Amino acid sequence: IKEYTRFPAITGEGMLLLSNVRLASGKLNDTETLLQNLLKMPNTQKTIKERASFLVAEITFFSGNINDAIERLKELTKSPSSDITNDALILQYFLEENVQLLPEALKIYGKASLLQRQRKFSEALNIYKEIIKTYPSATIIDHTLHVMGDIFTQMQRYSDAVKTYENLLNDFPESILSDHVLIKIGEVYQRGIKDTKKAIESYQTLLEKYPKSIYASEARKRIRELRGDTL
Repeated sequence: IKEYTRFPAITGEGMLLLSNVRLASGKLNDTETLLQNLLKMPNTQKTIKERASFLVAEITFFSGNINDAIERLKELTKSPSSDITNDALILQYFLEENVQLLPEALKIYGKASLLQRQRKFSEALNIYKEIIKTYPSATIIDHTLHVMGDIFTQMQRYSDAVKTYENLLNDFPESILSDHVLIKIGEVYQRGIKDTKKAIESYQTLLEKYPKSIYASEARKRIRELRGDTL
């Protein structure tokens, strides 16, 4: 950042990377200050500024300012050609879906999400478990189980990951996350547990239940690989 001030692309990318480091270190105010400075810089690439704006929206969510985060995300979804639009839409929809019903649960979820971003997995899991215990019927629970499964996978606690993903499928059969969860279960069996049969079963279940899923093509590819078919 100091040595390449004449090169906005390099400086902007460096500031964005440093922002993620500061966020992971728990320095939210420092992170937001750096991002705001980045957004004010002239000649910085549009894609870098969009990524910076998305990170600001995430920090706003982590801090519990849900409605402010939603407004920031709306600005990012106005450009259909932007690379960040899809991520912004997903987070915006998630926040809008839950803020009216149980804003308290959503704020707690934001705190757990920050801990997860900081790789404080045990602390994040404890908060996610508390959300499930306190708000068992909340619409946020399927998302909570989803991220818990992801954390268990990152911790290489593969059996716990599969169990958590399966709890989501059993308790929330209509969840929009179901197809994504099925391919994740298959991946855990394939790459973590090394159980080819179970992996194929999970991918086949995805194809049977959600043949139009965006993950269907990948599931077919993995089945062929696991069976040793000639591609």
